[in-house]
Amino acid sequence: MMREQIKIEIKNAKKEDINKFVELYQLAYSSDVLREYAYSKRSDIRDYYKWLIKRDASGIFKAELKDRGEIVGFICADANWISYLANEQCGAIHELFVKPEFQKKGIGKKLVLHALDYFKNKNIKKAELWVGLKNERAKKFYSCLGFRESIAYGKWLRMVKDL
Repeated sequence: MMREQIKIEIKNAKKEDINKFVELYQLAYSSDVLREYAYSKRSDIRDYYKWLIKRDASGIFKAELKDRGEIVGFICADANWISYLANEQCGAIHELFVKPEFQKKGIGKKLVLHALDYFKNKNIKKAELWVGLKNERAKKFYSCLGFRESIAYGKWLRMVKDL
């Protein structure tokens, strides 16, 4: 079966994209498997977005449909991160989500590759992210992109990739 080709543009997100971030975040985390890893209140999600902007405003990217400008996904890449586990600077992917009806169409992969290029352009040698231990789909997705499992902490699993 051939995957439907969706034409997207990846652009820097802005503070004004906060409402779309909240909406898509809630949609992406609405499944029973993911709900335990998510913020549940809109105000908490808004505060999270503001925190991400303060961390690295130029590392928040959105995927927009080329033909109509609709935002269908976000990735939040932080080039200013110091991994407390390894005591080293690394690029951290704090968040990745794609609107449910646009998942499994290559958009998440394009967003991750864009974030990794962002890190490389900043001379960062390692990327890390934390994924829910029970989130098998995400673990498989990141493994296919070259991330390897590192250490579990509580309900989270750290995954890393050398750049």
